[in-house]
This record gives sequence, structure tokens and C-alpha cells, in this order.
Amino acid sequence: SILPDMQKRSVRPESHAYSALLGACTAWAKTGQEVEAAACGARLLQRAKDAGEANDVVVEAMLCLLEQAELWQEALNLLGEERRRPPNLIHYATVTSACAKGQRWEICLELLRQLDQDSATPDMVLRSTAISACERSFQWQDALSILAAMLEDLITPDSVAYSSTMLACNKAGRWDLSLKLLEKALRPDYKPDDAISVLCAGLGAYAESRDWQQAMERLLQIELLVPRAQAKHWLQDAQSTAMFAALQPSTWEQCLALLPGEAELASIGCAVRACAIGRNWHGALQLFAAEIDFPNKREKVNLWSATHLACQAAGTPQPLMPELNQLALPL
Repeated sequence: SILPDMQKRSVRPESHAYSALLGACTAWAKTGQEVEAAACGARLLQRAKDAGEANDVVVEAMLCLLEQAELWQEALNLLGEERRRPPNLIHYATVTSACAKGQRWEICLELLRQLDQDSATPDMVLRSTAISACERSFQWQDALSILAAMLEDLITPDSVAYSSTMLACNKAGRWDLSLKLLEKALRPDYKPDDAISVLCAGLGAYAESRDWQQAMERLLQIELLVPRAQAKHWLQDAQSTAMFAALQPSTWEQCLALLPGEAELASIGCAVRACAIGRNWHGALQLFAAEIDFPNKREKVNLWSATHLACQAAGTPQPLMPELNQLALPL
């Protein structure tokens, strides 16, 4: 309604007005009405083009809208239509982020290759986003390649680049490579959240290698940083990972000791498995009987199966609990 009103008053909208309206559409998309917001944005962009006001700022505002709406194909198409010489790195970064959200890691790599062909050097943000896309899609070798290219170009990787590469290596079972990166990744100038993200990735590597002592040291570092961090979910995630590292016959009691007071399902599941290893069927049943918010029936079956294994390991018959027996069905 704003544009028609401006036209009635014979006021010619300029580029900043279009970019502001596209920003409003992006906020609209955050309310869950992505399709409607993107359609409105497309009409605004066309009007800006017709008026000769579709400059870089307006195009970037539209790309941000498409990224928020998770319309990576539309963002990619717009980048192709509005491709600049020299390339606009901000546009590329936004489209790379949209493709990363769509788990299209191969397109993120192709965008990096396009910039290389145009003799343009991708900045840290753009490459970190591409690494995140590779991590989400289990492409650990490509993540390592991008990180190596950053270092060759004398670009200092940020915490996102390092932690995402480490997580990709962890997922591939290459925790050894993740640990090699850990010491390079930790920097004294990191903010608490940045340092914790790298430490959590390192903690995951120690968990995969079952080095629970090193995992405990990293957990202690994280606990010291959490009070100053903006995101408070770090601690529970780190505790769950450390519990996994201690999930061994010789350290199952240490695993139980790490169980927080307000534990999530993953931590409780790990604790029940620790009880099974230690043949502590009483502890397993107590954990299962706790008030747990199961997201679905399968998760409850899985936890009950672990509890049942703890009873079997201790030579105790399966408890006669009708509700639980009904849950223990073949998957």
C-alpha cells in the first residue's frame, strides 16, 4: 500500500525505499509466510527494475529475503541475472548462505569456483559459509580444502570455519584431523561463544576417540566460559558429549557423574547405557522411571531397550511393568 500511495502523490520511489520495503518483506518471511513474502518481494524488485532503481543494495535486499525464505534456487537465479563485473562478494555470500540452508553444498563450491575464474578472492564469511554447507552434508574433504585455501590466501579463518571443519571430520570418523586443527583454532581474542564452539568441536573429537580425560579437560574449559556466553545451550551439549566419551567399561561411573540435574533425552540415554555397561540395573530403571518428555514413541522404545539390556547384563529378569513391556516392540 505504500508504493501506490507514493505514486498517487507523484513521489518517485528511490532505491532506499525499495530496499526498506524488501527488508520489511524479510521480516514478514520470519513469521512463517515465506512464500507470500517472497512473492511480494519479487513484485517490488520488478518495480525497482522498471524504475531503474534496482542497484546493488536493492538486489542484496531481495537476496536476503530469498535466503530467509529458504528459496535457494530463486536466489541463485537472481545472482545469475544480476551478475556483476567485478563480482559482488556480498551477493555471493548471501546466495551461498541460501544454498547452505538448502544443503546444496555442491553449488556452494561452484560459486567459489566462479569467483576464482573471475579472479576475485572470496572473503572469510563467504568461505566459512561454504564450509558450514560441507559440514551439514558430511563433505569433510571439501571442508578441509576450503580451509586450506583460506590459509594459503592469508585469510585468518574464524571460529565458524574451524569448528565446522572439525565437526565435518568428526562425522567422518577422522577425529585425528579434528584434533590437529584444535590447537590452531583456539585464539585468545575469541569471544566466549566463538571459543566454546571450537572447544565443543574438539570435545566431540575426544569423544569419538574415547579419550575421556581430555574430554573432561575441555568440558571444564567450556564450563568456565559459559557464564559469559550469550547462548546457554552449550553446557548441556558439552555434557552429553563428555558423557559419550566416558561410555566405557572402566569409566561408566564417571559418565553417570556427568549427568546434569535437568538432563535432556540424549544425556539420559547415555546414562542408561552406562548403567548397562556397569550392570547397574537399579540405576537404569530409576533413570527410565524419571519424568522424561519423549518426542516420539521410537525414542521411548530405544531408551527402554537400553534399560532392558542393563537388566539382562546384571542377570535380572525383565521387570513386570505392563506399560513398558507393551512399548518394547520390534522396530
